[in-house]
Amino acid sequence: SSIGLPGTNGFIGEFLILLGTFTSKIAGGQLLAVIAATGVILGAVYMLFMYQRVMFGPITREENRSLEDLSFREWTTLVPLLFAIVAIGVFPSPLLDAVKAPVDEFVARVTKSGGLPIRAQAREGEVRPAGNPPGLAPGNPGDVPAAGANTVVRPFFPNRAPLAAPAQPNP
Repeated sequence: SSIGLPGTNGFIGEFLILLGTFTSKIAGGQLLAVIAATGVILGAVYMLFMYQRVMFGPITREENRSLEDLSFREWTTLVPLLFAIVAIGVFPSPLLDAVKAPVDEFVARVTKSGGLPIRAQAREGEVRPAGNPPGLAPGNPGDVPAAGANTVVRPFFPNRAPLAAPAQPNP
């Protein structure tokens, strides 16, 4: 999975990232995808080299000669992980369908606002005065309501109503 073999979850992740980079509208997206693909290949070479040295190299510590194979408990932990790696690699649709709507909504908001909202840079729980700061037009994601008292910013959660400001500031 770590080297992105076809049929594993790592392959699906790498493929979707490279495809998204290659088809993006950013300047040089195709060049960035080629550079990233080269990095994927170099990463796979490194992982295979490391695996060879760790698994098939000489034993350097004497206490490692008497190590036993996996116990039943370790197998019961490993088998579901192996199953998930292959299941996601062969059938990625259920996982991709589950994240499609939130990703599409996020991309639409970022595209509409011309970039990440200014409010997204605020810290969770930060108290800001009501209204928009200079440079943030009304109606953009992350807006603080214009009417009312101070609000507590909840970055990246635009569908939640702002919290009322605390009665006394925290020290």
